[in-house]
Amino acid sequence: MIRLPLANAVQVATIRDLPDVKVAEDGDALWVCGPMIEGKVPKQLVELSVQVRYVSAGDVALIPPESEVPVAKLPEEINWKPVTEFTSVRREASSLPGQDVERIGLKLTRIHSAKPVNLIEVELDTLIDWVSRTADVRMGRLRFACSENGHVLVHGLPVPSLKGSRFCEAGDVALPVDFALEPAVPAAVVHQLSDAPAGALVLVRDDSLQVIERSNFVPLTRAAVRMSADRGGEG
Repeated sequence: MIRLPLANAVQVATIRDLPDVKVAEDGDALWVCGPMIEGKVPKQLVELSVQVRYVSAGDVALIPPESEVPVAKLPEEINWKPVTEFTSVRREASSLPGQDVERIGLKLTRIHSAKPVNLIEVELDTLIDWVSRTADVRMGRLRFACSENGHVLVHGLPVPSLKGSRFCEAGDVALPVDFALEPAVPAAVVHQLSDAPAGALVLVRDDSLQVIERSNFVPLTRAAVRMSADRGGEG
């Protein structure tokens, strides 16, 4: 039995695959209850940023691991739910190729970063103008994905010097330039939270995660951009 800050609830994504794990919210804390495996606490539980650990005795009594004396009790009314239910995400319609998903406890904080910008979101009209005056060799390293509402993601190095939203993508997770996730979690956790398939791109925005299949990205050519425009923006 462990308790961790509710602000760190995103970490429970790393234990979704453990059997018989339950979680419950309690004010600004989160309780996690899981079984011992071969007499040991599973590694994933040990690695959580916990406030305190207990061994449960009965339904409510809590005993520190190094003691035999109960020192606390669980709240009388606590609503346990499976960890898979707690970390499930709500999918919504998307304006870009992919799906927006509700975030769980993630925040973006500003940092100073020297990472290269390798993803930019621009208006389709802006991209049309750029490709009309850009050499083929310059476009050769770039791929793009276009949406129905006229927004375009351009991926590769170097990205075009255009007005738009810039992102740094690493490990299949793209963050706005000069921002980091809080709490700091591995890209694999972000993928678990978004239920992203292997290899998909997870785009992190101020209020959402967005899963974009890599198959939506096609080589950036004038012909491909014109085709997207003719389709009304759908890539």
